Amino acid sequence: MRYCPLVYGYTGYPLLSFQDAPAGPAGIGSVLGGTGLAVSRKAPADEARAVARRLIAADVQTEVFPAFGGQPADLRAWTSPGFHADTAATLERAWVRPRKPGYIRFQAEGSRLLRDGLAAHAPRVHDRLVVRYREWRDA
Repeated sequence: MRYCPLVYGYTGYPLLSFQDAPAGPAGIGSVLGGTGLAVSRKAPADEARAVARRLIAADVQTEVFPAFGGQPADLRAWTSPGFHADTAATLERAWVRPRKPGYIRFQAEGSRLLRDGLAAHAPRVHDRLVVRYREWRDA
């Protein structure tokens, strides 16, 4: 038996195989995140737009990024043969992680609470996770 927790579909894990995540009752099976593209405010706007347009071009997304271990944003790249085509359903039904500051910290803390609580058979793990979520959400 093999076990791997749900991880973002990073291409930098060559020893792992990827398959669709099981979907819960709401049909949502995973979180979709992303770093995005940072542009200096000192960059001339026309040059920044040109670079952004090139980076989102179909050939860059489906050929260049995957060839160099990058993280394409275009669904066509993730569903193309030879890439992670067997995760298409997961990507299509995933929810996009919140953009609110502090979410990554909340996710790490929440994961720790869940992991440690389950390992210790601690009562009310869900309640503690909900409290922490509300603290982050209301911050």
